[in-house]
Formats: sequence, C-alpha cells, structure tokens
Amino acid sequence: MATSIYVYQTMGDFLKVYGDKIYAKEFCTDILDMYIAEGEKLWVVTDVTKEVARPELNRTIVHFYANEVKNYLTGKEKLILYEKISFNPKKGRIEFFSRKFKEPELFFRIGRYYGDELKKNTKINYKHRFYDFTTNRMNFIIE
Repeated sequence: MATSIYVYQTMGDFLKVYGDKIYAKEFCTDILDMYIAEGEKLWVVTDVTKEVARPELNRTIVHFYANEVKNYLTGKEKLILYEKISFNPKKGRIEFFSRKFKEPELFFRIGRYYGDELKKNTKINYKHRFYDFTTNRMNFIIE
C-alpha cells in the first residue's frame, strides 16, 4: 500500500479528525527527519520501535522505523530543513525545496486537504509532522 499525504490548515483541524488517537503512538508518531535521496526518493525517519527492519529502498517514499537511517547514508542525500516544505494549493501537492521559477526538487500529490481554501503557496510548520502507521499516512500541519 502506498503512503498517502494529508495536509491540515490548523492543529484544530487535525484534532477534529484524529481526536483522542493522537496519544497513541501508532496513530501519531513524530517524524524525526526527512531526506531526499538519489532518484527522487523521500526517506522518512521515525523512532517507533527498537527492532531494526530492512527498509524497502526501491520505493518512492522509504520509511525507516527505528532511526536506522545512519546505516544507509552515503553523503549524497539532502536533509530537509526548516521552511523547505511547502503546500501548493493550486496544484494540490507538497513541494520540497520550492523554487521561484523552476520546478521543486521533489513533490508529491496530496491525498486530502482539511481547512479553508488557500490562494498561494504556504510553508508547512516543521514542528507538526506526523506519521500514522495504521493508515500508512504522513500528516502535515500548516499553522
């Protein structure tokens, strides 16, 4: 099953959807880091378990469950830092390292957006990035 991406305008919109589930680790795990790897791949790093599992490196979105990404870093990966993730409401996608007159380095279509209609590109709040293991979903919050 492919990883889907949901975007919420506010933390209130996120809480309406998830409710009390945010306290359960499998529903709302913090994303520690994200990297762009060679071949337009997104590496997502969480620390949900102590058991090391071999990630599927052939997928477009690769998930590292036990923060074991250090074993796979070659130096060619690019760490996604603060204010480098934006939401493009016109095209309905999440963009990494957006550029003014060129295409972003990496982008993914979103599965769903919760909130008021936006007119222009908006930065994602870097502190509020969550992974939901039950539905294999990345959740991003704008404000």
